[in-house]
Amino acid sequence: MEPVRHVSDDERRHRLGIRHALAHLHRVRTVREAADSVVALHATDPDGLNISAWTRMLDPLPDDMELALARTTLIRQQSMRRTVFAMDPELLPTVTASVGPRMATAARKELTKGVVKAGFDQAEAWIETALAGLVDAVSVRALTANDIRRGVPETVGSYRQGIGRSWESTVHLTPKVIRLAELEGLVVRLTVPCGPAEGRLCWLSADLFRPDRPRPDARQAWADLARRWLRAFGPGTVEDFAWWSGGTKAAVRQGFKDVGAVPVTLDAPAPSDPRPTGWLLPDDVAPIDTPGWWVSLLPVLDPTVMGWKERGFLLGDHAPLLFDSVGNAGTTAVVNGRVVGVWVQDERRRVRIRFLESVDAWAQRALRKEAERLTAHLGGTRAFPVYPSPAMQG
Repeated sequence: MEPVRHVSDDERRHRLGIRHALAHLHRVRTVREAADSVVALHATDPDGLNISAWTRMLDPLPDDMELALARTTLIRQQSMRRTVFAMDPELLPTVTASVGPRMATAARKELTKGVVKAGFDQAEAWIETALAGLVDAVSVRALTANDIRRGVPETVGSYRQGIGRSWESTVHLTPKVIRLAELEGLVVRLTVPCGPAEGRLCWLSADLFRPDRPRPDARQAWADLARRWLRAFGPGTVEDFAWWSGGTKAAVRQGFKDVGAVPVTLDAPAPSDPRPTGWLLPDDVAPIDTPGWWVSLLPVLDPTVMGWKERGFLLGDHAPLLFDSVGNAGTTAVVNGRVVGVWVQDERRRVRIRFLESVDAWAQRALRKEAERLTAHLGGTRAFPVYPSPAMQG
């Protein structure tokens, strides 16, 4: 199929402001809407999760995210790339049936090696017994990891790693069993009262959480995930969606085909490079108008920064300063869809902008006003980024 038109980097940045609820006039009112605007929010870092929702909301309150998780308006689950995301519960069957099997296969291989190291015979039988014991236990009530380790002996085992080295330690099998059960869609991760562990993570049988929601087949699930991703991140390439999801290119191509995605050309990374092919939903081909001038402060691992494999239209030449050594994004300051700096907290826990390039006076004022808004939202608490970038440490 021939590309139907060209989508410039400028238009892609316009789409960010609108679709990702970052431009002021397009911000949303609820945590669930904030998550839906980017399919799901990265939830590895609690502070980052909170701020990712805050920056997309019109009138956020400090406890909005905490309440959303406690009420299961959002749930946290290992899914794309075996990363923890916070998502609408309605998305759970889709991610479990699409990216879940591939992620679960990798987790099962890892657990199998651990079971062998722990000295158990017949590793596969041990794993099935452990999973059955876990599911039986959380079919009665939600349990924390400590509850499971103490109350489900089928999951218990350990082995030593790094013997004789500075990082020698004990590896327990119970967390690996829980991870596999999560990726296979057997259990759901919740943040609800769990007895004396109130407010901590616990797990509940997936059958108890949403017994009326049927699980789609893999092809249906990939089509649904492709539709959601293209609505939020399109136009994007096959490689972009494969990276974001952790899926194979074959699954991505089939998903694009099943939703009727249409090709467009994108700006080339360099003048001498060929124009890459991006994809849009068939009802989303019309050009997007500018959302007006806008700025945003994004936290570590924000989905807007982590949403594509190729991010030059957003990051410009700043990428080496914005990621840690293993590819995790740090904080960013964005003007009209382009990263112009990062933000940190000073000794008084005020948010400060570190500019990586010259920006107009209005943008400086707008970003500093946004920094004041974020400072007030954090209420004097220190946001401890798990993944500081070189620019944040400089």
